[in-house]
Amino acid sequence: MLTASQDSRQHEQFFTSPFVSDLLVNQITLSVANDVLELGSGSGSLLSAVRRRWSGARLTSVDIDGRLKVTAPPLRPHRHIVSDVLSPKFPRLFQSELNAFDAAVCNPPYRNTAWRSIFGELLREAGLKHAIPNQGDIPADVIFLAHNLRFLKVGGQLAIIVPDGTITGAKSRALRESLLSSHQIHSVIELPERSFLGTEAKTFILTLEKATGTQRHIPLYQSSIYGHLSKPIAISPDAASRRMDYHYYAWQRTAPSRYGRSLGSLKCVQVLRGQISATEARRKGLQFLHSTDMANRTASGNIHIPAIKTRSACADAQYWARPGDIVVTRVGRQLGDKVARVVSGSAPISDCLYVIRGPKCITECIWNELTSPHGREWFKAHARGVCAKVLNKADLLAFPLPYDIEPWPN
Repeated sequence: MLTASQDSRQHEQFFTSPFVSDLLVNQITLSVANDVLELGSGSGSLLSAVRRRWSGARLTSVDIDGRLKVTAPPLRPHRHIVSDVLSPKFPRLFQSELNAFDAAVCNPPYRNTAWRSIFGELLREAGLKHAIPNQGDIPADVIFLAHNLRFLKVGGQLAIIVPDGTITGAKSRALRESLLSSHQIHSVIELPERSFLGTEAKTFILTLEKATGTQRHIPLYQSSIYGHLSKPIAISPDAASRRMDYHYYAWQRTAPSRYGRSLGSLKCVQVLRGQISATEARRKGLQFLHSTDMANRTASGNIHIPAIKTRSACADAQYWARPGDIVVTRVGRQLGDKVARVVSGSAPISDCLYVIRGPKCITECIWNELTSPHGREWFKAHARGVCAKVLNKADLLAFPLPYDIEPWPN
């Protein structure tokens, strides 16, 4: 195998465990693969799984870390190259490798990288032109994905580990649409948390074929910590463009039929997000209600806000939490456990919180639904993010409620 350097965090290296490696490689449906590529080879776990699957395959690996050394003869024939896949020079250095590989496996780094104009050319060549950002950084895993697609032969297959944002994020919808229109997505596997040593990142195995588009339903799976897969849930390409995570569609299938309204459809209810960041409030020495205060709830979920003298933190009083409001945490872990009811006091809320405000008879029903087992599962299915989770306001507005929650016409 390849020997991992001690300072693996320098390059955001979270090495692949054997169970994930075998699971990933076995998603490729090719009976024979003569030439296999791995970009960002790390400790070599994926290469070893490839060798177990195709003992005679010619392996090519690339990694930025020159301290990773090939030490195990079973990987031969094997060509290892030290190079930075994110370098603007990389596409030209490896121009001869285009359309050269039957299969590719990859566990890319999960961080943003500065946008360069050459990345636009790369994404267009990979059939991902709609994923070109308007400005700013681009996720490194998207660049690795594009390179792999360029290096595959037509009909070649890629199995790649991707972060939650690629699968569920609203900002990644253009990427998913490009993949669906240009290539054939074979399957998506939701991996258990802590699948990678040193990170709690939520990750998925995405398997696809370099082809002309996704024409059929896509099976979604959930993996146990032992690599055992759930029964698949098949979704349409249109649904896959919105999101492709098993947990979300499993929740949809179990939603009670009596739920036919949404939180956002109730005209008598307001859903507001705080306007001040915690950093800004602390810098100004202001008192405010933040996600960390959710730990001060009582056993029944009630929260008492201490008296605050100044009202300068937020000029608009509607962005103050007050008695009767439901406070929902927007960013963090275990969001379903961080919902509270304000019973006394008031304070401006940080932008990490939402408040739900309305008539007591309605908010009481909303509270019961949010804190029910069904509501807790809803939070798990809808919170997005790699480590800390984020609950989008659009998702919260779509929170399902019973048909009869509002006893008077809107």
